[in-house]
Amino acid sequence: MENIEQQAIQTYQNNMAYFAASHPELHKKMQVLEAAMEGGQFPQKYELQYQNGYFDVIALASGDFLYGKNSLEYAKKMAKNVTFKRDDHCFEAFTHFSYTKEDAEAYDAMDICDERHTGTAALQHYITENGVERASMKHIHKFIFLGTGLGVHLREIDKKIHASCYLIIEDDLEMFRLSLFVTDYSVIA
Repeated sequence: MENIEQQAIQTYQNNMAYFAASHPELHKKMQVLEAAMEGGQFPQKYELQYQNGYFDVIALASGDFLYGKNSLEYAKKMAKNVTFKRDDHCFEAFTHFSYTKEDAEAYDAMDICDERHTGTAALQHYITENGVERASMKHIHKFIFLGTGLGVHLREIDKKIHASCYLIIEDDLEMFRLSLFVTDYSVIA
């Protein structure tokens, strides 16, 4: 058990060093949270627990576990659930409009403040003319994680898709802090 604790502390320290070098704003937020927790200004809501070979989070107020099962197995299931199919867990960031070459040129000549299609018409025309519609993607370039939990699934999904860019959104800074003991974010980066 002591070895697991040392490993978790080392992972946390590695993450903080990585954030200090690569994401200084996040590093600062984590330092402020740490100081507030140590000073008693921020009451701790969660506690990290190691049991039966995996980590889980217990909500101190209710005694409920976040995972309630093996978080490593959960991570593997999440990674298995991610596919390269275009119609599975994917979204396109804009509505698709089809433009002729003439339309694209006309919009390109307009002021962007006067017409909302000005900035995208030429790109949409190019995609329409040159894009290949496939049922499956060869590569996932960008991937968004909404919520980290302990982040164990992030590494498993990264092993599978090797995206070049990840956006990780966690609205609970304390939960994100706990993930720093379990998940090495520099490896994913």
